[in-house]
Amino acid sequence: ISVLCDAEVAVIVFSPKGKLYEYATDSRMDKILERYERYSYAEKALISAESESEGNWCHEYRELEAKIETIQKCHKHLMGEDLESLNLQEL
Repeated sequence: ISVLCDAEVAVIVFSPKGKLYEYATDSRMDKILERYERYSYAEKALISAESESEGNWCHEYRELEAKIETIQKCHKHLMGEDLESLNLQEL
């Protein structure tokens, strides 16, 4: 895989008896693991930011939906419709 894909490869194997076997291409194992942690952390941060953004969009959508409903009611009243539900001060 390393030669065919020109990739750094790290393999960690634990035997049933608990023996540890490891293999790393040109780089050392600790450098590959450190790189993995950096990329893994960055990906998790990106996913977290995306889900946070989605939550904000949902909240903003609900607020805009409520504003549209209020505007539609006001528009009806301005057009002289549905006036029975208004009190004297609202009229």
